[in-house]
Amino acid sequence: AFFALSNEYLSRTGDAACFGSEWRDAVVAALGAMREQQRSSREEGSRAAYQFWRSEADLGNNGTGAPAARTMMVRSGFRPSDDPCALPFHVPTNLWLRSELKRLSETLSSLGGAEDSRKEALELSEEVGRGLRSHALVASPANSSESIFAYEVDGFGSRVIMDDANAPSLVSLPYLGSLETQEEERAYLATKRLALATETNPFFYEGAVGSGIGSPHKGYGMIWPLGVIYDLFGPEKTDG
Repeated sequence: AFFALSNEYLSRTGDAACFGSEWRDAVVAALGAMREQQRSSREEGSRAAYQFWRSEADLGNNGTGAPAARTMMVRSGFRPSDDPCALPFHVPTNLWLRSELKRLSETLSSLGGAEDSRKEALELSEEVGRGLRSHALVASPANSSESIFAYEVDGFGSRVIMDDANAPSLVSLPYLGSLETQEEERAYLATKRLALATETNPFFYEGAVGSGIGSPHKGYGMIWPLGVIYDLFGPEKTDG
């Protein structure tokens, strides 16, 4: 969100007054944290860079979350809803991150004077993209000939098939500007069909007066309005 806000603000206003040394230092720190969170659990060993421990309801494995292989994607401890991730690579976040890192490299190029950070942002974007292509696209449980986006993966072959209303979510990807190819648009449409069906998304609910995506954060049977809003955006079909 920090990168997206920065990119959008400069793009819309042209005002560079707030992009001083503190902002540049924050960019360096954020990029460094992402490098740390690309590491696998085996690379980290017992010296995890990120731990969160409050109760058994939070991250397992002594506050480090589920084990992760090196995928080139960036790990997350928590979902946008604030619930712990079941698996460490939150796919919608990484799709959004890939796009905003690419935009960040353009923002830094426009501002000038931060060539190392510009290169690092672009390199990270490309690495995350490779990780997504290798691990995030999986066969649809409804039609094995179709590819869909998993919600979370671990790099070892496990995946979570669902969607949550809070963004970044799979259904919100067009709103966030995170689909870059026709292949991704086709996968998105197949994913959206699953996300908006009770048979394939355990957190999609239908009732007498409405239907929509909810969240384990809200409780069973409760639609979250965000899910209804993001359903309004995005392609209904592809040209390919």
